[in-house]
Amino acid sequence: MDFIKKNLWLFIAGGLALALLLAAVVFLYWQVSGFRGVNTALSEEQDRLQELHRQSPYPNEANVQVVQSNLFLLTRYERQLTDQLRQGQIEERKMQPVDFNYYLQTTIPKMFAQAEQQKIGLPAKFAFGFDTYYHAGRLPALADVPRLTVQFQMIEALFHLLSAARISEIVSLERTRFDQITAPGGEPAGVGRLQHAPPAEETAALKAKYAIEPPEAGGLYTREHFSLTVAGSDEIIMGLLNALARSGAAATNQQKIFAVVSRLSLTSYEPGEKKTADGRRPAGGVRRPASRAAPPEPEAENPAPGGKVVPREDPRPQEERVIAGREVVEAQMELDLFRLTGKAQEPAAP
Repeated sequence: MDFIKKNLWLFIAGGLALALLLAAVVFLYWQVSGFRGVNTALSEEQDRLQELHRQSPYPNEANVQVVQSNLFLLTRYERQLTDQLRQGQIEERKMQPVDFNYYLQTTIPKMFAQAEQQKIGLPAKFAFGFDTYYHAGRLPALADVPRLTVQFQMIEALFHLLSAARISEIVSLERTRFDQITAPGGEPAGVGRLQHAPPAEETAALKAKYAIEPPEAGGLYTREHFSLTVAGSDEIIMGLLNALARSGAAATNQQKIFAVVSRLSLTSYEPGEKKTADGRRPAGGVRRPASRAAPPEPEAENPAPGGKVVPREDPRPQEERVIAGREVVEAQMELDLFRLTGKAQEPAAP
């Protein structure tokens, strides 16, 4: 006991040193165990990474089957929707050039008869943009006939829509001139033109701007461009614009047209003003509606309906007509008429 008492501080220091040693051993064991765990996890991740590197980068077969099934369903739905939208739309007609001219000779007089019946004014010797074929009797090129039939059917459907809207006058109607006119001997005579048609360079620019298949179409649709000027009261013009907006859903003379008004200009005028010699109204000033012209003069081989449509003038002053909503308005518009083809191009491979 005397030895312990004499060396008490030594025993205390040894106990503390032993406790610290035990703590150091425990801490070391804990660190070594943690290191082994981390090393094991790292080794597993490396093995998994190597396994992923050895695998194929493409999706597995189950995913491929699901994607193909979805693609099939979407494609079938797209075709059903396109077929539904194409029902009742205008389609190309296969015919010979002489049959196309006969088609014009039999249809245009009927349109004039309808215009005369409904008191719709038309320019003199109006041929709805087909003067060269209807009046001059020239034959179109065989390759141009299908598109010409589409253009004329669109004009016919558009005329019936104008007739249903009860417009007062069709001032002008022009189509995209793409066709090559053949002379009586059968040789091409250049690009067909209407009266007051733009020069060749402007025609080429219009052909490029209003191509039958725009670059963004992707084979889904084609487009025909028309310039139309009509006259009528503001209420009738607004009704016409609404009819054009829903033309893709409603049947127009048993045929649907998908019309988009790309440009619109409205001008009011008063009755009594005369047209110039070329059939146009003077530029500037207060404009007035010209008297309605007669249909094309009868020809020996193609008698057209006669008679002249007399315009009904409103005796009220312009202020009263504006208040009553009866002021005559001339609407100049650019129209794009679309056709769905249902021939979508396959997407390009990445």
